[in-house]
Amino acid sequence: MLDRASGILKSVFGFDDFRPSQEKIIEQILQGNDALVLMPTGGGKSLCYQIPAMVREGTGIVVSPLIALMQDQVDTLKQLGVKAAFLNSTLEFNEARIIEQQLLDNQLDILYVAPERLLTDRMLQLLDQSTLALFAIEVGLLDVKQVLDLDEREYDEIVFAIESLEDEEQGCLKQVYEALEESYDYGILRCVQASI
Repeated sequence: MLDRASGILKSVFGFDDFRPSQEKIIEQILQGNDALVLMPTGGGKSLCYQIPAMVREGTGIVVSPLIALMQDQVDTLKQLGVKAAFLNSTLEFNEARIIEQQLLDNQLDILYVAPERLLTDRMLQLLDQSTLALFAIEVGLLDVKQVLDLDEREYDEIVFAIESLEDEEQGCLKQVYEALEESYDYGILRCVQASI
């Protein structure tokens, strides 16, 4: 399956190679495993669910609270020849019904869904009757401080240490860990580093 994913990366998206960590993430998802992916904006996280959705049987459901983002993603995917659609409040009743039927008929690779629509009885019934390739939750504007339960001072302290040592130590977190007197574990440091 990973060979097929690499083929899609090149033939559909025009990239020769995966970015660091994308291949491992995609491999995990293709095997049916869960993945929590935290990447900076522009880091390539969308491909981590788009490509597996195209490889696996069924439709990849992507929950996104950002209507403009889902519309842009779907427009771009359609231009690339990917069978993609979205369901959100911008659609007329008849437009939504056509997309729902496409989902039931397994005619979509990827379907973006707004959270408020996802939780309706109708949508839950549609999902229950559909073949799903995967389920992804896209959180475009994630507040890392909230996720890691850091206050502003703690976050700023970590960012300062990372930025101060990054040039001379080439982003090595060991020196950041030591500079912060081992106050934060490596997982927190990696998440903050990815967010800046």
